[in-house]
Amino acid sequence: MWIVFIFYTSFSTSILVNTVRGNEACPKFIPGPLRLGNLEFGIHMKTSCFRSLYGISITECATECLLRKSRCKSVNYWRISLKCQLCQNMTGGDNMGPSNGGVHSDISTWSQSFASSCSEKNCGYLERCMPNRAADPSNKNVCDVSECPLPEIKPGTAIEQETGVGVTLRYTCINQRLKYTGNPFITCQSGGNWTGSDFACDPYELVFQITPGVGGDVYEAWMHGGSFTTNSDKNCQTLGKNPSCKFHFRSSILDRWSVEVKPKVKVGIYKTGQEVHNITFKAVGSDLESWFSRPNVLNTTYTGILRTDNFNFFSVIGITNANHLRRFYISKSFNDCPGDFGWMMVIVKSDTYPCEYDHHDSLPAIIYVDKQEGGLIKSEWKLADALGIFIYHEL
Repeated sequence: MWIVFIFYTSFSTSILVNTVRGNEACPKFIPGPLRLGNLEFGIHMKTSCFRSLYGISITECATECLLRKSRCKSVNYWRISLKCQLCQNMTGGDNMGPSNGGVHSDISTWSQSFASSCSEKNCGYLERCMPNRAADPSNKNVCDVSECPLPEIKPGTAIEQETGVGVTLRYTCINQRLKYTGNPFITCQSGGNWTGSDFACDPYELVFQITPGVGGDVYEAWMHGGSFTTNSDKNCQTLGKNPSCKFHFRSSILDRWSVEVKPKVKVGIYKTGQEVHNITFKAVGSDLESWFSRPNVLNTTYTGILRTDNFNFFSVIGITNANHLRRFYISKSFNDCPGDFGWMMVIVKSDTYPCEYDHHDSLPAIIYVDKQEGGLIKSEWKLADALGIFIYHEL
């Protein structure tokens, strides 16, 4: 901790600082006259602060700012916790906010003498002046890189505004329900640059996952939930085969569709952990069923859907025969069973097995055709490992 002795005279002030904090030396003696800066109590600068220092006084906080005068324009200070923040914006504007026990000060109101021999030294934007601590006048002040620029704010992310050399920060998604890809960590390097990061928040939130073979009517599970659904089991949110999952995943968000639903909804079909096909729908003004329709399709890997106007089925409820249930069904035409043409379905019940592709040892079964144009279901169907439904969040 720095120890500060202040000696007052009638017209001027001198300050003696006896400290060395790591490699950052503070001026040993500052001659008067010395002008303390204007202090604004109960407010602080909310953003643009690039460095936090702890266990120091308000005068030491201002000194650290003056040693970085190319970048530092104001300081926040908390008297109880002895926390100092160096900020790169000047006082004023919408960037100011209330602060319990906080003090804010514009560094231009402080005497440059606090910087001692560095008062005339112009260091770079990311540099701190290291004051001459030796008696030899030839021992020059040195500019050392001490910080990085403020880290990039990626869409939908949050990250600490701390930039000291050696510090490691972590990106997080503001919406904590979203998953992310890439490396969330960045480190400020000695040259004043950050290590790279490919971190990104996925704007699509999983709200429903169909798990093959666990039973139940997926239409009822989607609409109302029930004994075949879970809203918390992580094993049922993997979008792939997971023997530990015994349910369909259904988020409670679906019970608040009119409030929670976002501009877009995506359906993804998954095989061996990879998305093989998807359809994105417009969802504004929709309900739990109406979004799943051809007029609402925005884009899809199934390009044939975009070039088709007539469908015999395109709905969540699908075929509702008492002995024969196909849900989330997209079909262009029937031609007995061998000539049936379509894209996807979830087979829930087929007591009479009207077509060969309806027969499976366990249900539900997710059937899809792996062709963009669609295909003859009998000869070209494949079995998916999972079907996921996602809502889109603006980042």
